[in-house]
Amino acid sequence: MPEAFKGHYSFDEDGNLIELRNPNEAKEMMNNFFASKNSRTND
Repeated sequence: MPEAFKGHYSFDEDGNLIELRNPNEAKEMMNNFFASKNSRTND
């Protein structure tokens, strides 16, 4: 799995969701990932 999709959230020992990245940061990482993939296929 690409790094852009890892480490956005986790769960504690009680099963509670813990955000490791805020939603804007996660979206930016994924957008950058797809932009880099698109630029490679358009070359």
